[in-house]
Amino acid sequence: PWSVLLQTAGADGIPLTKAGWMAPAACERIWHGSGLAWDYGKGHREQLTPEVAILREECVRAKLIRSFKSHLVLTPLGRRAAADDAVLAAAAADCLVTDRDDFGRDARVLTLLLLAGGWRPDTSTIDAVASGYPTADQHLFRAEVARLLSSMGWRENGGPVGDYGPAAVSRVLTLLTAGMPHPARFRELPTAAGARHLARLALFPA
Repeated sequence: PWSVLLQTAGADGIPLTKAGWMAPAACERIWHGSGLAWDYGKGHREQLTPEVAILREECVRAKLIRSFKSHLVLTPLGRRAAADDAVLAAAAADCLVTDRDDFGRDARVLTLLLLAGGWRPDTSTIDAVASGYPTADQHLFRAEVARLLSSMGWRENGGPVGDYGPAAVSRVLTLLTAGMPHPARFRELPTAAGARHLARLALFPA
């Protein structure tokens, strides 16, 4: 996904609408080319395509792109990343592990640790069956991240962290499951070697 967005920006940048969204043609190209697309819809409106919006926001945080004169343009790091896969991998890994606050960072680190270690849910347990989602690995994964966050002392509305409390988990999963078939991408955990490599690189950049 990162590579496709950088290629789309290219030398001229990605035009932005008056409202600040990516131009429809560019958004559609990124949606289809990045592996983020569903099996229906055009994906040409960023405001209605959260996967592309997440990718853009993560690329901005990674300092790969920035807004300039009504365009999204490559930064110096973005230009180097577009030409060098090793630089791109390092930048993508860095954006996966960093966050604006400690809660988000902890959620990202736990997510990446579980993915890097090849965590898979034990669907034979009572908790898994009782959840009502015995085959939805992502649901059980989120529950495990929430459990670990709660055990670290984090609280949500005075109680344990809920399964969908850490939005950072969704962001990491969205980007690392790109390319998986729809709708499996919303149920299963990323298994591609590249996804696991990025998770490890994020945690252990050296």
